[in-house]
Amino acid sequence: MTDKPAKKIKKPKGSDYANRSVLLGASLLRTIAKLGGGASLPEIAQASGLLVARTHRYLVSLVKSGLLDYDSVSGRYDLGSLVLELGLTALERIDAVRLGSDALRRLTERLNVTSTLSVWGSNGTTIIKCEMARNNRINQIREGTNLALLTSATGRIFFTYLPRRETQEFLDRQNASSAVLSREELEALRAEIRRGGIAKNSGDTNRDALAAPVFNYEGKLAMVITIVTAVNSTDMDLNSPAAHELRATAEDLSRQLGARVGLTKASSAA
Repeated sequence: MTDKPAKKIKKPKGSDYANRSVLLGASLLRTIAKLGGGASLPEIAQASGLLVARTHRYLVSLVKSGLLDYDSVSGRYDLGSLVLELGLTALERIDAVRLGSDALRRLTERLNVTSTLSVWGSNGTTIIKCEMARNNRINQIREGTNLALLTSATGRIFFTYLPRRETQEFLDRQNASSAVLSREELEALRAEIRRGGIAKNSGDTNRDALAAPVFNYEGKLAMVITIVTAVNSTDMDLNSPAAHELRATAEDLSRQLGARVGLTKASSAA
């Protein structure tokens, strides 16, 4: 008697079902994050467009994995401790300066303008990276240069979004060496920059400059991106195509650093 040949077991091709489950679970996590402050089963099902029973099955699994927390008293689900742990780990691995440098390079290529990346240091506004335009018509901008707080576009962004206690010393220095701005004028400048999300230099140099804030995952100002041209050589109006491109670049970089763009624009400690 001969043995019958063993039946071949078909191996799943990438397990489409499992893949769909992972994608759906990730989609539910995103939905709950957008709802904010936790949500009930019916709210999550409605927002995700799924049946309540199917949504519940996924939520139970996500709670068991630690990706979600469930409050049995309120009946609400919210992001769990594992999500926080993974998020913080991802943020720790982000090289902000590298991402900023890449953004500068792309911005300079698209607009053919010089662009800089600046941070707040012990000497105030400090340029740490510069990408010069191909047809450069301005003098070389040196990395390490410190810029004025109230007259430079970059400085004005730091003045607007940093806690006031950090900028006060530099504000006092500038007021001592130039025309003093009243408290009302300073508040008006802050309000104007917040409304547009962008700053322009004072126009008393041979350069035109626009600057935009970049925020981190805590909603705090991390760095500033600035574009610079020879005076009157490019449309540098606050509503110009160059300004829109600058805003979009800064917002995209903020998202890469974990910021929730839209919630960060009003964040500045007194």
